[in-house]
Amino acid sequence: VLYLRRFLLLVMVYLVGFGVGDARWLRRLIWAFLAGAVVYSTWGLVFFAQHPDIRVRHIQNSVTTGGITMLMSGFALALVLRSRDKNLRLGAGMAALLSATCLFFTSTRGAWLGFLVALVVLSAAVNWRLLLLLPVLIVVGYFAVPQTQKVRVRGFFDPNWESNRNRLTWWRTGVEIFKHHPIVGIGDVGTEREYVKYRRSPDERPAGHMHNNFLHIAVTLGLVGLAGFTFMLGIIFVFLWRVYRS
Repeated sequence: VLYLRRFLLLVMVYLVGFGVGDARWLRRLIWAFLAGAVVYSTWGLVFFAQHPDIRVRHIQNSVTTGGITMLMSGFALALVLRSRDKNLRLGAGMAALLSATCLFFTSTRGAWLGFLVALVVLSAAVNWRLLLLLPVLIVVGYFAVPQTQKVRVRGFFDPNWESNRNRLTWWRTGVEIFKHHPIVGIGDVGTEREYVKYRRSPDERPAGHMHNNFLHIAVTLGLVGLAGFTFMLGIIFVFLWRVYRS
């Protein structure tokens, strides 16, 4: 029952979306989202100021925080680039700046990469010439950030880095779990307890999440859940593509 909250969160997205009946309510919803982004990101930056030696993780963990701030900053940046409302652009700019800064201090590489993809897509949609600036910004940004973040960036390309080795280990074990529970998985609870049964060595640290969303869905919800998850992503992509084309 406790873990039903994950399912209910998905339902809430659609209930809120269907509840927006006109442009006025859509505008209110956007402002509410931006206000939430500002509060959430400011809270994360305060956490970092109090714990500068820890990756920002004021809600659950740094990976979750990275994902949330990546979505916030990407959406806000889209409003900055495309909205015709000056006040909305200003509010979105503040939200984008705070969210992107908070995202940076999570040191979550997957979320960094997601934000980079968002930058590429938005730049291409607004003016393809903006793409020429991205490599320059990346290089300048790399040399401007602290050494800790430089190490995280270099870790993208180092298969022997501890964080990368751990992921490869978790993926191998996750595949083994999936082989034994292929239809509906082990359920969305107790992942670490099941992981212990399949690890190759007592020294292998149990993972509560497989650090790959598709594999994690396959492990916890099996082929049934993976099919539903993939179908949902496909529907979202088709919807967004139609909106963009129109």
